[in-house]
Amino acid sequence: LKLIVERDIHNNEIFNLCDQVSLKYLVLNVKKYTGKNNRTFYLPYFIASILCLIGSLHPRFPLTFSRLKVLTNQASFKDSKIQKTLNFKKKKFFEETISDFMSEYLN
Repeated sequence: LKLIVERDIHNNEIFNLCDQVSLKYLVLNVKKYTGKNNRTFYLPYFIASILCLIGSLHPRFPLTFSRLKVLTNQASFKDSKIQKTLNFKKKKFFEETISDFMSEYLN
């Protein structure tokens, strides 16, 4: 984000930065750093897809098939655009990044 803001030439651009970790893995790491050990409720994919089907009848229903794909890591995002456009290279991967972020967030 700092690189994009400093260059100030990519207004209204969308860049993906991804390490392809599951949402479950992200939640478990956030819980670890916050010390929260409360239970997490997981909805089976089959039930979630039925909800998507029923929800598709209502245009404002928040769970869609495309969102379900993202939440279940069936969608993938490439970060080649930011690598080419801004010559960006990752210095850290998920484990170190989430550790740094949570330490800063909690302080």
